[in-house]
Amino acid sequence: MMDASPTTEQRAYASPQRHAPTLAEIRGWPATVDVPAAALALGLSRSHAYALARAGQFPAQVLIAGGRMRVITASLLELLSCGPERPASGHIGGVA
Repeated sequence: MMDASPTTEQRAYASPQRHAPTLAEIRGWPATVDVPAAALALGLSRSHAYALARAGQFPAQVLIAGGRMRVITASLLELLSCGPERPASGHIGGVA
């Protein structure tokens, strides 16, 4: 019998208050997440995130397989943590 519990990204996006996940919560996510979960982490609307992903302008790395889009969690963490290779301020994804 299949487990009917919600996935990590479903829990992140389905909460009534839809709070942005913390970096600690994102670190617990699977290797890839769906676009709505990544959008929530970045403070983007779902529709805008899909538009950016389709245009190749999503600020984190997106995989497309069989028509499905998945965002690599490590690239989200890199983007949000502002590590030494990223400036602490400025625009993301080359969009001003």
